[in-house]
Amino acid sequence: MQTRGSINYQRSGMAQMAVKLISSLPEYNGFSRMLDLGCGPGLLGIALILDHPTMNGVLFDQPPVAEVARRCAAEYGVSDRVTVMSGDYLNDSIGEGYDLILASMTLNFALGSLDSEHHISCSS
Repeated sequence: MQTRGSINYQRSGMAQMAVKLISSLPEYNGFSRMLDLGCGPGLLGIALILDHPTMNGVLFDQPPVAEVARRCAAEYGVSDRVTVMSGDYLNDSIGEGYDLILASMTLNFALGSLDSEHHISCSS
Protein backbone atom coordinates (compact mmCIF):
# COMPACT_ATOMS: atom_id res chain seq x y z
CA MET A 1 0.00 0.00 0.00
CA GLN A 2 1.36 3.41 -0.97
CA THR A 3 0.26 4.95 2.33
CA ARG A 4 2.51 2.58 4.29
CA GLY A 5 5.47 3.73 2.18
CA SER A 6 4.49 7.34 2.87
CA ILE A 7 4.53 6.68 6.61
CA ASN A 8 8.08 5.33 6.38
CA TYR A 9 9.15 8.26 4.17
CA GLN A 10 7.67 10.87 6.48
CA ARG A 11 9.09 9.20 9.59
CA SER A 12 12.55 8.95 8.01
CA GLY A 13 13.29 12.57 8.80
CA MET A 14 11.13 14.39 6.25
CA ALA A 15 8.68 15.56 8.93
CA GLN A 16 11.53 16.98 11.01
CA MET A 17 13.02 18.70 7.96
CA ALA A 18 9.64 20.23 7.09
CA VAL A 19 9.21 21.54 10.64
CA LYS A 20 12.72 23.01 10.64
CA LEU A 21 12.12 24.78 7.33
CA ILE A 22 8.60 26.03 8.02
CA SER A 23 9.29 27.08 11.61
CA SER A 24 12.07 29.35 10.31
CA LEU A 25 9.49 31.53 8.51
CA PRO A 26 9.12 34.90 10.26
CA GLU A 27 5.32 34.50 10.29
CA TYR A 28 5.38 31.03 11.86
CA ASN A 29 4.59 32.05 15.44
CA GLY A 30 1.47 33.85 14.23
CA PHE A 31 0.06 30.88 12.32
CA SER A 32 -3.17 29.54 13.76
CA ARG A 33 -4.55 27.23 11.06
CA MET A 34 -2.75 24.87 8.69
CA LEU A 35 -3.88 22.58 5.84
CA ASP A 36 -1.92 19.49 4.84
CA LEU A 37 -3.38 18.89 1.37
CA GLY A 38 -2.90 15.34 0.13
CA CYS A 39 -1.55 14.54 3.57
CA GLY A 40 -1.05 10.81 3.16
CA PRO A 41 -0.61 9.56 6.72
CA GLY A 42 -0.50 13.18 7.89
CA LEU A 43 2.80 13.04 9.68
CA LEU A 44 4.12 16.30 8.19
CA GLY A 45 1.07 18.22 9.40
CA ILE A 46 1.08 16.39 12.72
CA ALA A 47 4.76 17.27 13.27
CA LEU A 48 3.93 20.95 12.72
CA ILE A 49 1.00 20.77 15.14
CA LEU A 50 3.27 19.18 17.74
CA ASP A 51 5.89 21.89 17.21
CA HIS A 52 3.49 24.86 17.26
CA PRO A 53 1.56 24.96 20.56
CA THR A 54 -1.39 27.06 19.33
CA MET A 55 -1.82 25.98 15.71
CA ASN A 56 -4.71 23.75 14.62
CA GLY A 57 -4.70 21.78 11.41
CA VAL A 58 -6.69 20.03 8.74
CA LEU A 59 -5.39 16.84 7.16
CA PHE A 60 -7.02 16.28 3.75
CA ASP A 61 -6.76 13.26 1.46
CA GLN A 62 -8.82 10.65 -0.34
CA PRO A 63 -11.20 8.71 1.97
CA PRO A 64 -9.15 5.52 2.52
CA VAL A 65 -5.96 7.52 3.09
CA ALA A 66 -7.73 9.99 5.39
CA GLU A 67 -8.58 7.07 7.67
CA VAL A 68 -4.86 6.37 8.07
CA ALA A 69 -4.28 10.06 8.86
CA ARG A 70 -7.06 9.92 11.46
CA ARG A 71 -5.38 6.95 13.16
CA CYS A 72 -1.99 8.71 13.09
CA ALA A 73 -3.48 11.87 14.62
CA ALA A 74 -4.90 9.74 17.44
CA GLU A 75 -1.61 7.88 17.86
CA TYR A 76 0.29 11.16 18.25
CA GLY A 77 -2.33 12.62 20.59
CA VAL A 78 -3.35 15.58 18.44
CA SER A 79 -6.93 14.65 17.58
CA ASP A 80 -8.15 17.63 19.61
CA ARG A 81 -6.21 20.03 17.35
CA VAL A 82 -6.51 18.22 14.02
CA THR A 83 -9.53 17.72 11.77
CA VAL A 84 -9.32 15.04 9.11
CA MET A 85 -11.24 15.71 5.91
CA SER A 86 -11.56 13.52 2.86
CA GLY A 87 -12.51 13.98 -0.74
CA ASP A 88 -11.15 15.08 -4.10
CA TYR A 89 -9.38 18.41 -3.70
CA LEU A 90 -10.08 19.35 -7.31
CA ASN A 91 -13.84 19.13 -6.75
CA ASP A 92 -14.57 19.16 -3.02
CA SER A 93 -14.22 21.96 -0.49
CA ILE A 94 -10.90 21.98 1.34
CA GLY A 95 -11.99 24.67 3.80
CA GLU A 96 -10.60 28.16 4.08
CA GLY A 97 -8.81 30.57 6.37
CA TYR A 98 -5.45 28.79 6.37
CA ASP A 99 -2.24 30.54 7.32
CA LEU A 100 -0.21 27.69 5.85
CA ILE A 101 -0.97 25.11 3.18
CA LEU A 102 1.32 22.12 2.71
CA ALA A 103 0.96 20.44 -0.67
CA SER A 104 3.84 17.98 -0.58
CA MET A 105 3.78 15.43 -3.40
CA THR A 106 0.14 16.04 -4.23
CA LEU A 107 -0.11 18.39 -7.18
CA ASN A 108 1.38 15.71 -9.45
CA PHE A 109 -1.95 13.87 -9.09
CA ALA A 110 -3.67 16.86 -10.68
CA LEU A 111 -1.53 16.92 -13.83
CA GLY A 112 -3.83 16.89 -16.82
CA SER A 113 -6.80 17.78 -14.61
CA LEU A 114 -6.11 21.46 -14.21
CA ASP A 115 -8.01 23.55 -16.72
CA SER A 116 -8.79 27.24 -16.81
CA GLU A 117 -11.20 26.71 -13.92
CA HIS A 118 -8.59 25.01 -11.74
CA HIS A 119 -5.43 26.87 -12.74
CA ILE A 120 -2.75 27.71 -10.29
CA SER A 121 -1.11 31.10 -10.65
CA CYS A 122 1.50 33.02 -8.77
CA SER A 123 1.27 36.77 -8.70
CA SER A 124 3.47 39.31 -7.03
